[in-house]
Amino acid sequence: MIEGNHRVILSVVVATFNRWEGVEKTVRSLLAQDLSEMEIIVVDDCSSVQASQELLDFFELSQVVFVRHETNKGLPAARNTGLAIANGLLFSFCDDDDCWVPGSAIRVIERFTDSEFPVDIVIAVDPSLSRSCSLFQKKSCSLRELFIAGVTPPVGSQFFRTKIVKSVGGYNVSIKSGVDHDLWVRLVTSRDFKVSTLEGPIALVSQNYSVDRMTLDKRRRLSGIALALDLWRADLVETFGIGFYSHFRKEYYLYVRGKLIFAALRRGALVDAIQLFQRPGDLRYSLRRIPLFRSIFGSCGSFSKYKGTLK
Repeated sequence: MIEGNHRVILSVVVATFNRWEGVEKTVRSLLAQDLSEMEIIVVDDCSSVQASQELLDFFELSQVVFVRHETNKGLPAARNTGLAIANGLLFSFCDDDDCWVPGSAIRVIERFTDSEFPVDIVIAVDPSLSRSCSLFQKKSCSLRELFIAGVTPPVGSQFFRTKIVKSVGGYNVSIKSGVDHDLWVRLVTSRDFKVSTLEGPIALVSQNYSVDRMTLDKRRRLSGIALALDLWRADLVETFGIGFYSHFRKEYYLYVRGKLIFAALRRGALVDAIQLFQRPGDLRYSLRRIPLFRSIFGSCGSFSKYKGTLK
């Protein structure tokens, strides 16, 4: 349920860097949610090209909060800037090249206001998963259950009670890759939160595989995940056990390479895709990017379910 009388129910942070055309489309899609209790915060992470006066006037007219960093600090810090000034009981973000499906905000808030099944987190999952996985048929599950089932944070479709994100210190500025997963790790290792799932999507994620983004850069992505996995090791072992962590680590590398292979194929970069194949599981994880194969594999998430011993 939503406690008290809050003027702002949902705060949405849009972190951006040199993508003014994209961020305008993103903000317009958020404004189209037609939710008066929603607060939009745009954080410019010191773009080299400043926003046009026309765009700034649009933000002001639409009551969009605009903040600019004087130095480039990275995505986690940009989200933290928005989180620090957020007035909403609920918190979310939207990437600066994504858009929200109309009516999404109301659907999410309805889940949080269900007094019979109070939850801390709401996520949207792919329809091919939500219909084939019994975990998603329940009104709510635990974050721990999602980890064990192999569910990973859905891009741009995550909503939290603001206080729980603040309770773990917001986003980790030391993380270079796996920013969303890092927040999930710190949440699940602090206590087991209740999660509700919606059949998605909420965010329409950009399918432009030609742009220069870190998640599509092989070297930076793999090195960033290696760093993150090392940082997460102690907490995951303490919470789930060494067997789970070993499984999680193996699955993460397969998952990331699968995403990179699929992106290379979408770009027509066949040589890059072939070079990424290293293990038998790589083909399986590449195919999981296609909805049809998600149902065939019978998985609840991007990782395989952990079936070993837990702590």
